[in-house]
Amino acid sequence: MRESSSSYFALVAAIFVLGLCPAVAQAPGSGSNLPPDVAAAQHAVKQASPSVPSAETSKVDSPQVLIAGGDLLEIAVYGLDDMAQKVRVDSEGNISLQLLGQVHVGGLTAAETERLLSKLSMEKGILKDPHFSVFIRENVQGGVAVLGEVNKPGIYQLEGTHHLLELISAAGGVTNKAGDTVNITRRDNPEAIVKVKLAQDGQDPATNVPIYAGDTVVVTKAPLVYVVGEVQRPSGLVMENGERMTVLQAIALAQGTTKEAKLRAARIIRKSGDGEYQEIPLPLNDMLKAKKPDMTLQKEDIVFIPTSVGRSVMTSTMQSIMQIAVGAAIYRP
Repeated sequence: MRESSSSYFALVAAIFVLGLCPAVAQAPGSGSNLPPDVAAAQHAVKQASPSVPSAETSKVDSPQVLIAGGDLLEIAVYGLDDMAQKVRVDSEGNISLQLLGQVHVGGLTAAETERLLSKLSMEKGILKDPHFSVFIRENVQGGVAVLGEVNKPGIYQLEGTHHLLELISAAGGVTNKAGDTVNITRRDNPEAIVKVKLAQDGQDPATNVPIYAGDTVVVTKAPLVYVVGEVQRPSGLVMENGERMTVLQAIALAQGTTKEAKLRAARIIRKSGDGEYQEIPLPLNDMLKAKKPDMTLQKEDIVFIPTSVGRSVMTSTMQSIMQIAVGAAIYRP
């Protein structure tokens, strides 16, 4: 019992002494103005850190998430509940702790910060073999942008472990125009885009990759062709896996032409390389009679079949045709 009391009073005394040391508790400045012992400890921790981060982390503060000004940290020491505290990182990347005073943690991961605090505590003789726990409760740069073909694109804040399918679900799922490829840009390596091919049933665990704070997720648009005008079911048709689709295949998927269709006046509206739209005559009547070969469509082509009244497809009406195509229901073959 005496030994326990002595240890308790020794700890209280240490806290009291450190509280009276403004040189430690109120040390100003950023990492460049750190005391030599703190700077040396931080350098040693960085040098000892693994060079390749693990993707199998169970924390949001994964090796890829670096602490920055404005972050809220939860810091605890195993076996010493009274030392648990929440601290906000200041604009220079510093935090102020009960026993250690000011410590520069900007640019470190949570794991590196744990090792730094343990090292400083032992070097200062405050604690013997401590086990610190650091959790990034709020990460100001921790939003994940989910964009592209999702129903609710936006910035989603991370708290806890997250994976790709979970983020897509939070964004309301994919639209009916979504392709099967997701592009992921990592905050720590924005030049390298990670391409993930989604399984149609969403059951392949290999595609459900971890998503970290600061990442950008873009669900790509599937290549589409449109069939509008005098067809039974005006449609936008998804070219699954970028597969080839012909004019006759597209018309068949649109359930054929109507009785009012003027086949000889059919056209393809196609966007050229310079961004302008052009009309390509479509000898549909001869194609249906096998007198002309079927034509291969390109993505975003619009197959337009006018009525037998003889409506002309002129530049002035292209805009209305494209508006009809955009409003067409999307179908997957």
